[in-house]
Amino acid sequence: MLGSDSSHTDAYCELTNLGKSNISRNANVEILWGENFNETKEKAKKYNIKSVSKNLEDINFENIDLVMVVGRFGNSHFEPAKLAIENKIPTFIDKPFTNNLLEAIDLAESAKKNNSKLISFSPLRFADEIILLRKNYVKNLRPLNLIVTSPLITKTVPGEGTKSIYFYSIHAVDICLSLIKSKPESLIARRINDAVMADLVFENGSSTSLNLTYNQKEIYHVISFEDGFVNSINIDPYGKYYANTLDYLLNYFHKGDKEEFNIDQAIDSIAIIDAIERSLDQSKKVGFN
Repeated sequence: MLGSDSSHTDAYCELTNLGKSNISRNANVEILWGENFNETKEKAKKYNIKSVSKNLEDINFENIDLVMVVGRFGNSHFEPAKLAIENKIPTFIDKPFTNNLLEAIDLAESAKKNNSKLISFSPLRFADEIILLRKNYVKNLRPLNLIVTSPLITKTVPGEGTKSIYFYSIHAVDICLSLIKSKPESLIARRINDAVMADLVFENGSSTSLNLTYNQKEIYHVISFEDGFVNSINIDPYGKYYANTLDYLLNYFHKGDKEEFNIDQAIDSIAIIDAIERSLDQSKKVGFN
């Protein structure tokens, strides 16, 4: 596990190394690296992790089945992810994939060049509520109209990095992409009161309105419109999406089975947030390459 400064590090290590789930019978975090060595040692001790690496370049990837890059902020993901990819280890990058579209493309191209498996997504993609919606929509395969609400910035989580548009917005974008199986076509964003509203159109005719709120509680809400009916869900903030994520990574992704999505969607997620920034800066609709 590369990255020790995130609450997600704790969430995943509790499941794999402390016997708090069946997952610990089949998988354990064996190596932990983080930018703050003292913090990393403390977490390794807390979660019974055997090896702590002070330097990225000293990590021995032999007998490692999966790398999880879980640094708290997207601007810390590129270097450790690139190292894992070049060692040809299946690699999961926690949200956000990166804070930079060019870095996201670089990692995807490196994975292709090295024939290394790579995926990145928000754990909310595997919230029970979203899994249920996805099962229904995949069967129907028709254009969808969604409204997805998530924070842009909250009052509850401190840190300069949390003010990045990528930190929270990636949840809304990834939820959207997990339900709409299409490429983004155009987007227009605007600031309205205490929110950024982004209207997104997809190549298959689907559409999404992303409602990204300032200084509100950390809520994740999805409204879908289908055949004259309205479905509305709130994602349980204490749900089992971390366990569901690990189940997917351990039982399907690293084995090459059940490819529900690919790295192109991870690139699209960063491209959408990049487009939001461009649209706000230019005050107009923008497209995608």
